[in-house]
Amino acid sequence: MKKILFFVIITILLFSGCSINPVKYESVSNETAVYYDGYIYFQNYNVKLNTGTYGAPVFRQKPNGKDTEQVTEDMGQNITIYDNRLYYSNEADNNIYSVKLDGSDKKMHTDTYSRQPILHNGLLYIVRSYEETYSLFTLDKEGKFTLVKEGGFNDPLFDGNKLYFKKSSADTKTGSLSCLDLTTLKETVIYNKPGKPLGIKGDSLYFSSLSEQQVLYKIKKAGGTAEKMTDYGVSDLIFYDKKMYFVSEDNGVKVNGGGELYVSDENGQNRKRLSEDNSCTNISIVDKWIYYTSWKRTTTQQGQTSPFEVTSYRVPLKGGTREKVLS
Repeated sequence: MKKILFFVIITILLFSGCSINPVKYESVSNETAVYYDGYIYFQNYNVKLNTGTYGAPVFRQKPNGKDTEQVTEDMGQNITIYDNRLYYSNEADNNIYSVKLDGSDKKMHTDTYSRQPILHNGLLYIVRSYEETYSLFTLDKEGKFTLVKEGGFNDPLFDGNKLYFKKSSADTKTGSLSCLDLTTLKETVIYNKPGKPLGIKGDSLYFSSLSEQQVLYKIKKAGGTAEKMTDYGVSDLIFYDKKMYFVSEDNGVKVNGGGELYVSDENGQNRKRLSEDNSCTNISIVDKWIYYTSWKRTTTQQGQTSPFEVTSYRVPLKGGTREKVLS
């Protein structure tokens, strides 16, 4: 089966003049940064929004570290560029917005819970709430939605003409790991228990088993017997340079909204912790660094929890001291 390679430039620049080395991934489920027409567009959690609170507005910057500009005023994630507009999910209200590449002409495209605008094979796909479930739509340049398929699309992962996803009626630990053929719209169950697709390497699909505290499994993309890869929970996952970089959420129990950052060999063995943080999420790799978001909050003696304190960091691939980026 033909191996699908995605070239993703995911970066947050720390110093002016820093050069960019693109990273080749087997696959990605969404993008937190994209390169387009001479600029890198990325989230930055280390700045304040107009409300005075820290958020994740989108910035853009030349690869040489110059001409840094803020593009959005609100919190943007799952960013993609389509028809010379930047589309993103707003973390504050869970709707899809777009702006021109200079940040002007902001448009709101949804008024119901929506997720992950993903550009694939020239089409912009969006998962949105429809008939009390998450359904798959396309959004054209004129802002018109077209229903592709109803029902239970969670955590989509595209690969060629296939879409892998967690099938369920809501965000519960029920359902299955399924595949939709985007040409025939035929739906196939790959694994008959709930699973979150994390990545693809060769002819194998890697996923976390939601009925087993997010333990990592792999299975042939065409289906078959699932092979257990770890005895611990795994969330974010990237294969790079014959290594597996991932976040382990302490056997499925989130700590401060994230987990611990590790590297292992490709079969999940011989893992090594890379950062002192226990609240990592949204990992990406550029050059010899891993970038991630840290979500932390404190609990008082009375049992009350504070709002999340969100910060963007990077740490060397070999591990070491973390550094705050673009403060």
